Amino acid sequence: MNSMLRIITVSHEAPEAALQFDGSFRVSQRLVPSLQDGRLGYRIQALEQAYEKSYADEPDDGPSDLIRLAYSGEQAIGRIDLSRGWNGLAVIDNLVVDRAWRRSGAATALISDAVAWARAEGLAGLMLETQDSNVAACRLYERCGFVLMGFDGGLYRALPGAADELALFWYRLF
Repeated sequence: MNSMLRIITVSHEAPEAALQFDGSFRVSQRLVPSLQDGRLGYRIQALEQAYEKSYADEPDDGPSDLIRLAYSGEQAIGRIDLSRGWNGLAVIDNLVVDRAWRRSGAATALISDAVAWARAEGLAGLMLETQDSNVAACRLYERCGFVLMGFDGGLYRALPGAADELALFWYRLF
C-alpha cells in the first residue's frame, strides 16, 4: 500500500464533496462468462466501438453499514461502502477511485481494508457485483483473490443504457 495513503471511516453525513468521485471509465471490452468443465470461466472480448460509462446516473442501493474513504494527503481519492449480508458475507456495495487516482493502489488498499473488516466482524468472506462492461474492475477483483461465481442477464434489463449488460457476482471466501 502507498505509505501516503490512509483509510478512515466516515459517517453517512460526511460532506458531499468527500463522497463524490469521477467514477467514469472507458469501455472497450466486455467480459464474456462461460462454463468450462463445470466451472465458470470467462474470456475478454474487444468491442468494435468504445464508449464512456458512469455509474453516477444509476440508482443507489440504499445506505451501507460502513463507508471508508481513502485519502492521499488531505484529498479523498476513493471510497468503499460495506454491508453485512443476510448470508454471513460482507457485501461491497460500492467501490470507486477517482479517475485521476486510478492505478495508485487505492482500490487494492480499500479492498484489503474491507477484507480485514470482514474478518474482524467474523464474516465468512466478501461478495460484490459488477458489470461485464467493467473489465478493469473484474481484473482488480481477481488480483485481490475474488472468484467469479455467477452472472445474471436480466438484472439490468430495465435500466436505460445498461439493458444488454450482464451482472457478474464475485466472491472471496475465507
